[in-house]
Amino acid sequence: MQILNILPQQIYKFECEKTLLDKTLNTLKNEQFSLDREAWQVRQTYNVRLNKDSNYNDIHNWVRSCLNTVKDELQFKCDRLEITSSWGNVSKKDQWHWVHTHPNSLVSGILYLTDSNASTWFSVDNFWSGSSVIKLKQDHQVIHKQPTVSGDLLIFPSTLVHSVDQHRGDQNRYTLSFNAFPCGEIGFPEESAGIILNVL
Repeated sequence: MQILNILPQQIYKFECEKTLLDKTLNTLKNEQFSLDREAWQVRQTYNVRLNKDSNYNDIHNWVRSCLNTVKDELQFKCDRLEITSSWGNVSKKDQWHWVHTHPNSLVSGILYLTDSNASTWFSVDNFWSGSSVIKLKQDHQVIHKQPTVSGDLLIFPSTLVHSVDQHRGDQNRYTLSFNAFPCGEIGFPEESAGIILNVL
């Protein structure tokens, strides 16, 4: 018997320069974070439009360049990918992030500002798990665990299911997250399948 691994997928990783990374981390540590969640939940900045804050101009300009490298790699038919929202996250010891996707977005990203033993879990359905009619396998998802390494920026589809392990370190785990959407002339106007869209 031969096993064929088929239908490969990919996400994209970039590495942030240390000076820019340290500047972003120091700025983020001064933000106000939510306090109204359960004790185990990751805290998020109250400001979810950090991309509009001039203190974060340098990091978001770099993220935009990475986004548009991905746009070109995937040959998306749009002028550019533009950040629509951006927020910081902090995990204290024993906090973790539930399984989720990002609605009203096409592309999302995570920039790891600190190291941590808590991995990001990405998952897709296993097509051998059956259907709602019959269940034959218990493991219904294929999971990839991405290590948290400071300076790594991951860019992935907003519909990709993801979560974060329980953070075990004594030092807080900081990340910067963002969503992005196609902007400018999008699609195929010559086929009556185009639109002009600006992101505010």
